[in-house]
Amino acid sequence: MQIKRIDNTNFTSLKNPVKCFYVNTPKGKLYVEEVRLSKKNPEDAMKVSEFFHKNFIDGSSDPLWKEYLLPYNKKQFEEKNKKYASYLTHIFEHDDGNTTLLLARDYFNKIRGAVFSQTYHDPESLYDKKLCNIEALAVEKDYRHSNLGKSLMEKTMKSAKNAFTDAVLTGYNKAVPFYKKLGFKVLPKDTKQKKYFYKEIQKERDDIPTYTQIMYKPLQENAQRFYDRIDAKSRFSEFISDLKQQITG
Repeated sequence: MQIKRIDNTNFTSLKNPVKCFYVNTPKGKLYVEEVRLSKKNPEDAMKVSEFFHKNFIDGSSDPLWKEYLLPYNKKQFEEKNKKYASYLTHIFEHDDGNTTLLLARDYFNKIRGAVFSQTYHDPESLYDKKLCNIEALAVEKDYRHSNLGKSLMEKTMKSAKNAFTDAVLTGYNKAVPFYKKLGFKVLPKDTKQKKYFYKEIQKERDDIPTYTQIMYKPLQENAQRFYDRIDAKSRFSEFISDLKQQITG
């Protein structure tokens, strides 16, 4: 069977578009394209949310994720899916032009891999319009070690380079070697600014560093690094100003 040809130029990330491409795997050829989520098609957001969560549960050693194991806690799993689907839709509806969701699908349109990135704004005190947050990467178990995850990440970073100076992610400990091969480094706590970055993130999550690591990669080598731009008050003020412009504009 032949995968249908893709010729989609309606990019969702207006400022850093990713053109459709194919990835060859031992399981067959996959096509990858940008996808935009909206309230008009809530089932799409639910499918993406479910895919991410099933792979998060499978890939994490954090016991909190194991609470959502199917079929034992189906209700909790569905509730978490709905919340994340709503969150994803909200992000796209308030997109600044840098939100990117890439889906890798097979001939039968089943999702086999996905990566989601956006401007760094959570927590708000760390908002930085020049910092890319690679919020989620997931590859179905049978497609791991097939170059799919690497391809998704490389395409995301290549496009993000147009708008961002650095990329940041929070990866599972066992995935650290994978990210290091892509040029990411674990963020050290060797300066006041970096310690502040950790402090703000750990206010909202307690899995760092027991189960996950904060990692970063420069996208524009000669640019000022994101941690050297940290100033809580100015970052927050800039966030509020940009948000007001989006609402009134």
